[in-house]
Amino acid sequence: MSMSEQDWKRAEEALSMFSPIYLKCDGYTLAVQEVRLGNRVVITWFVEGFFKGAWLLNDCEERRRFARCLKRYAYPTKIRTAFKKLSKKMQKEMDIDPDKRINVYEPNWTSFAAFKRHLKANNKEISIISLTGYLPDQEAV
Repeated sequence: MSMSEQDWKRAEEALSMFSPIYLKCDGYTLAVQEVRLGNRVVITWFVEGFFKGAWLLNDCEERRRFARCLKRYAYPTKIRTAFKKLSKKMQKEMDIDPDKRINVYEPNWTSFAAFKRHLKANNKEISIISLTGYLPDQEAV
């Protein structure tokens, strides 16, 4: 059973820096929490209570289902403009594409709406486990 819009609203309201919310996404237990990143507050996620950097580097289910994909230029602006000043023939000989883009994966989401959209698109079954910061089999300390 997928979550209703009212469930998503409750999840967004319960999301805080002090306690995670727990969701079940196609068999994965997902902990979602707001964290400070510099001067911003972003949404981050943990699968089964863990986050592994290898998920962002290697193509895997966790990255496909939960990570944020950003398209970036392979070269900085200064280098791209220098490459574009070269002739097309020289660019071809050097095998350089100044407009080449790469995909970068991040564990952080800046908006709950974008995170929700990504979860809906990449997971069939999404349900709430807990909005209180504790899993049902855990007790508050």
